Amino acid sequence: MAVAAGSAGAVAGHGLAVAGAPAVRAGAALMLASVRAVWRIRHALAQAGVFAPGFWRVCGWLLLAALCEGLSLYTLLALAVRRDAGALALIDDEGELDYASLQAQTLALASAFHVRGIGRGTKVALLARNHRGFVLGLLAASRVGADVLLLNSRADAPQLAGWLRQFSPDLLLLDEVQCPLLPPGYAGRVLVADRALAHPVPGLAHWLATPPRALGWRWPGGLTLLTSGSTGAARGIRRKPDLAQVAGVVQALLQQLGLACGQRTLVSVPLFHGYGLASLALALALSAPCIISRHTRGAALAGLLRRQRPDVLVTVPTLLERLLAEPDWPAPARVLSGSAPLPAALASAALARLGPCLFNLYGSSETGMLALATPADLQANPACVGRPISGVTLRLFDRAGQPVAAGESGEVTVSSDLLFDGYLGQAGRGCGAWRTGDLGRFDAAGRLMLLGRLDDLLIIGGENIVPQEVEDRLRALPGVRDVAVGLLPGTHDRLACWLVGAAPALAELNAALPGHWRLAACFAVTTLPRNAIGKLQRRQLPLLMD
Repeated sequence: MAVAAGSAGAVAGHGLAVAGAPAVRAGAALMLASVRAVWRIRHALAQAGVFAPGFWRVCGWLLLAALCEGLSLYTLLALAVRRDAGALALIDDEGELDYASLQAQTLALASAFHVRGIGRGTKVALLARNHRGFVLGLLAASRVGADVLLLNSRADAPQLAGWLRQFSPDLLLLDEVQCPLLPPGYAGRVLVADRALAHPVPGLAHWLATPPRALGWRWPGGLTLLTSGSTGAARGIRRKPDLAQVAGVVQALLQQLGLACGQRTLVSVPLFHGYGLASLALALALSAPCIISRHTRGAALAGLLRRQRPDVLVTVPTLLERLLAEPDWPAPARVLSGSAPLPAALASAALARLGPCLFNLYGSSETGMLALATPADLQANPACVGRPISGVTLRLFDRAGQPVAAGESGEVTVSSDLLFDGYLGQAGRGCGAWRTGDLGRFDAAGRLMLLGRLDDLLIIGGENIVPQEVEDRLRALPGVRDVAVGLLPGTHDRLACWLVGAAPALAELNAALPGHWRLAACFAVTTLPRNAIGKLQRRQLPLLMD
């Protein structure tokens, strides 16, 4: 249990707060584990330039931050300020912030949280798009030790009402455009994140005027992510900041992607998702300028690339496809695609246009990052997600729970230090490996290929049909921009497709497919139902026929 600053007597000049013996022991254990993690991946960190000021100096900064403030996401910001306070930290639709300004505004907001009773044991919910208000709210909540809940910024009113009932946050930070979604008569504390001074709900700018206060040492709060909801209602996953857990992921990203301090990084994916959040955290750890925007249209992203010329682009397949339709934008040195399946045709098109800069990442909210495909992997097998990263073991099992033979498909099962403990409101997941629900197969070189979700598997005429394999074949046809395959509504043994683009005749589509993949119908649609990170919502396909 952490004791708030001043409650047990702060140590003058250092902002330290005296905590009880259990908290001291737990804090010391966490700090020791973090130091060991840094030591274990020191070579990768050194290669990325993290220790440029000197190894022991950086370790000293980490130790001082741990003693004065506790270890949290805010710690990464504090270390970046010590490394170079004047370096560019954040670029959004409002302009630029250097690291000193980002820290100053974070501490002002954290002080506002503190004087209003937001801290250890309280919950801050963030329902905001990609802008500095989201980042400041996240870092300030981290600094005061509050638990953070990241909500989907594309939620509708019923979803928001359900989350507010389920999680009962002490503070909801949201954008002005989302205020009408609040339940009638909602009595909880609300703060507008995008500086809406004229709005009747208090705006972030009001709270940023709070004079900074000594906040002292804080035990890090928890972080709750929502699953993507691609297979049903979104569920909450609680995680704790733990450098020892993520060390293997950090090492893989630094070594295999060649990331380094100071590289300009455009994060085009939502920050409320684990993929976007991890990208923000990595940018802070590398003192890199992080570029974010509310706008995800292809033209808007291409304009950002032209103006900002990032070294790294973090994206998802749907946004990558939109970008490839835009002319004349500079290719970043590294393009990271993740959070949704990357079609083989799209991977090949990106490599042909951009060169060998595309990486495909595989993971989930429950498991963290699992595998990584390099440009060389994708050139050899565009349908793959690469090989497991350090500290991750991937195996394939059949429905009976038995390992599959080489070259056969099965459910991807994970053993990893990053596995979550369980869903909120449910019993823990227990020990052992985690069954992902993904269907996969290893190629001859040991690269994993994802074939779709196990619950999407169709059995027609005794044949196993994986919709994603049919979709990949159709997507390669001229004029097909996007496609989804499923059962024809009202039947149990006939395939149909929902197609975006210049739809060929049904006979032409079937000519490109094996006999047991033949389609009974094709529906031309203007768009497919996808969530905020581009995952296909298959359950909504029949609604497109209304």
